[in-house]
Amino acid sequence: QLGFSNLSKFNPFNIVLGIPMYFYQKFISPEFSAGCLYEPSCSHFSKQLISRYGIFKGTFLSADRLMRCNRLGAYDFEKFQIDPHTHKVHESVDMFHK
Repeated sequence: QLGFSNLSKFNPFNIVLGIPMYFYQKFISPEFSAGCLYEPSCSHFSKQLISRYGIFKGTFLSADRLMRCNRLGAYDFEKFQIDPHTHKVHESVDMFHK
């Protein structure tokens, strides 16, 4: 039985977006991740958002995260969101679920 989840693996959008994302995460992201403010990283968070909410809403929410991904955005966090060990802000894709 071929279910929807199996078909989504062969979706052309997943392939078109997945290849550059894989390249970025494999070769570029490790160079910048040490100074990253968030956990998970923006690219991993974007993959989770697109997987959970679809290409349109996931891309929109990813853009929101990328706009907040700077040190100026760090002044808007509640203390409970910051991990005391890693000093990174933890976000979950569930925060967008209503």
